[in-house]
Amino acid sequence: MAFSGAFGVLWQMSTVQLLIDEMDDKTSKTNYGKGVKAIRLRVLKFVFAGVFVIIVIFQLLALC
Repeated sequence: MAFSGAFGVLWQMSTVQLLIDEMDDKTSKTNYGKGVKAIRLRVLKFVFAGVFVIIVIFQLLALC
């Protein structure tokens, strides 16, 4: 169950990356567009999923 949550994080961040890639030129030239496009979601999604998995491992170890 917990690893499906990590997969869900990867899936959602991939969807957000697709939405950012679909941003039109008018929006991407604004400060908001520049800021959003500067976020490295390809790296960030693995960081979030990794943190999620580490938390799950600690929770499983606490049950023993």
